[in-house]
Amino acid sequence: LAAAHVRNIVGRQNTVTGRPYSQSPAIMAWQIANEPRPFAQESMRPFAEWIAETAGLIKSIDPNHLVSIGSEGSWGCENSIDLWSEIHSDPNVDYATIHIWPYNWSWVRPETLTDSVDTAIANTDAYIAAHHHALAALAGGDRSKLKPLVLEEFGYPRDGMAITPGSPVTGRDRYYKYVFNEVADGGRLAGLNFWGWGGTARPAHETWQPGDDYTGDPAQEAQGLNSVFDTDSTTIAIIRSVNERL
Repeated sequence: LAAAHVRNIVGRQNTVTGRPYSQSPAIMAWQIANEPRPFAQESMRPFAEWIAETAGLIKSIDPNHLVSIGSEGSWGCENSIDLWSEIHSDPNVDYATIHIWPYNWSWVRPETLTDSVDTAIANTDAYIAAHHHALAALAGGDRSKLKPLVLEEFGYPRDGMAITPGSPVTGRDRYYKYVFNEVADGGRLAGLNFWGWGGTARPAHETWQPGDDYTGDPAQEAQGLNSVFDTDSTTIAIIRSVNERL
């Protein structure tokens, strides 16, 4: 069933342009899944085999675009950096992905969001370093074989777990500044995506309800908690300043 879905989507022809997706310049990469996990030690081998089979299937249909896994890193591999390395060693996987969530992963607590930014930064640095080192080992010291590492998803709550636009983002701004500078200056990350752009959306309820704006946060989580709104001028300034350096 999963293979049939892959064939259906990757092999689809755009009804507007008349071009198959495999020839579309609008597509950068295919991703196998968002945060795929084995969920148990006994599932790690079938999980690795499924990743390899799916990556190979995508490339067989569309050899013109990049393929990534969507993995969170070792966190999504039963805390096994070896499993993460294995699935990213596949020749059909073009670049590596990690996600980082300091609050969700209990690196910080609601009452210490502003006081524990240094802890979040230290753990983030160690997490990036471990995965970059794993990729370097796969490359065997040959930089031409070093796959890019992309932090494709990270977030940090507003101060005090607030969700209201305009509420303080002191801790987030410190954390964002570190992570964005890691892309600009660190040399270990090839790119990143922050979670998430809320823009002009405004949360009507803490939990999303039909008719509410989409703030970027999943419906089952507090709306606006990790969102960057158009009123978050200090956060936007950090994002803009680093992008101007790239």
